[in-house]
Amino acid sequence: MRFKKLTVSLDSLDIQKSWGFYEGLGFQKTGQDTDDLEKIVWMEIEKDGINLMLYQLDRNAEFSEFSTKDPRQLVLYIEMEHVVPYYHSLKDRGYPVEEPSVTHYGAIECYLKCPDGHQLTFAEFKREL
Repeated sequence: MRFKKLTVSLDSLDIQKSWGFYEGLGFQKTGQDTDDLEKIVWMEIEKDGINLMLYQLDRNAEFSEFSTKDPRQLVLYIEMEHVVPYYHSLKDRGYPVEEPSVTHYGAIECYLKCPDGHQLTFAEFKREL
């Protein structure tokens, strides 16, 4: 038995605002679902094989023991090429991204928080560990 795909589900307080953020990073919408009032409550997005689901939190809904009314915070660690030019691209478009730095394990990383508080770490390794 083998796993086929990993999709991270992100809680969102405002799915439209979250979508605008990720669309600006180059993600494409691959699916969505609406409620009875045609309000988007779930969205699947993808960029370069990275799959995310955005889930609209409803603070008035009944939740199971695994659900929450407040967003759970996650760190998305995204390995990529050319992190410094990507940093400049984000900065030029007004994203509040931290300046790249080199870690003790040899990665060049920069950090960005999405509107729901999730941290995105963009990392480029210059050498194999």
